[in-house]
Amino acid sequence: MEKTKNFLDNIPDDFPKDQPVVMLNLLKWNKQAQYLEGSRHFPAVAKKLGFGLAAKYGGLELLYLGLPASMIIGEDCEKWDAVALVKYPNIETFHNAISSDEYAATALEHRDAALKDWKLIATTEVKLY
Repeated sequence: MEKTKNFLDNIPDDFPKDQPVVMLNLLKWNKQAQYLEGSRHFPAVAKKLGFGLAAKYGGLELLYLGLPASMIIGEDCEKWDAVALVKYPNIETFHNAISSDEYAATALEHRDAALKDWKLIATTEVKLY
């Protein structure tokens, strides 16, 4: 997926480094994975890759995975197949896992083949009281 190339460059230098980060993922799947010609991967192996790599680089916690039920406010043309909230100990853990050679060699091709569109928003907690 072209728009996700170098997406780690979008993390600002002043992003808080000492607190947990929750990634909001809005996901739209291809009807069938779109692997590049000559790919040596099979779609079935993609499910386990992301969590194993993240654990190796410091961990993650899947807080929520759900299916959008209804667009209450927003553009009707913007429809998503799944929503996920994933918590990392800090932005460095996320960055290290996603930028690793191991991720590039295993999970990256599956991610790009599976996703038709994707929005990724990094959030930090706001203490209300």
